[in-house]
Amino acid sequence: MVVVVAVAAGLLYSIDVSSRKAAQRATEQTEAAARRDHKIWNMDREWRFVTQYVEMRLKAPATAKFCGAEQVAVAGAENGSKRLSGWVDSQNSFGALIRSAISAVYSRDPQTQEWTLQDVRVDGE
Repeated sequence: MVVVVAVAAGLLYSIDVSSRKAAQRATEQTEAAARRDHKIWNMDREWRFVTQYVEMRLKAPATAKFCGAEQVAVAGAENGSKRLSGWVDSQNSFGALIRSAISAVYSRDPQTQEWTLQDVRVDGE
């Protein structure tokens, strides 16, 4: 009887250790994928990040309607960076709906190869 309990306890310990190792591997793979994803240009992700940043600066963020990623113009800028140009419709402090131009510049770090948002301007400011 003692042998059976010891074997069962050893088996449970082995399963627990295996589960922990599998979870650790999954976490490491997810983190590696996230690091790798920032090295790959993803227009949708980068535009979403810009819209979140701009939304924080608007007078009435709840009224904001951004152009879709398919309407954003992408152009190469100096030093291999990329410039995104789009727009947002939102209410100003008087309640009037206005369209504002958005310009954002991303650059790529030569060492890490990750894309980083460098500058965001709304109507040139």
